[in-house]
Amino acid sequence: MKFKVKVFATIREITKAKEIELESKDNITVSDAIKLLNQKYGDKLANYLMEKNGKPKPAFIFMVNGVSINELKGLDTPLRDKDVLAILPPVAGGSLHTLHLFF
Repeated sequence: MKFKVKVFATIREITKAKEIELESKDNITVSDAIKLLNQKYGDKLANYLMEKNGKPKPAFIFMVNGVSINELKGLDTPLRDKDVLAILPPVAGGSLHTLHLFF
């Protein structure tokens, strides 16, 4: 299956892309997709995005098809063919409603 990852700000600078297409086996989760990105882009991305315990830093917002994973199954949210995972950096002010303007 193929899915896209939209990235912003510093992650965009690290990856040199605003949208990344990844391919993986079926039954992949948001957590698995993050691991794939870290494998593809290495320590610079992993150090920026992840805590030492291997989990994403809590300031980042992850959305699948425009819906926060907090409203779904968190990092265990499954991804399907043609889904779009967005990784938004820490923001000052605003709301998730405002973030929908990115999509």
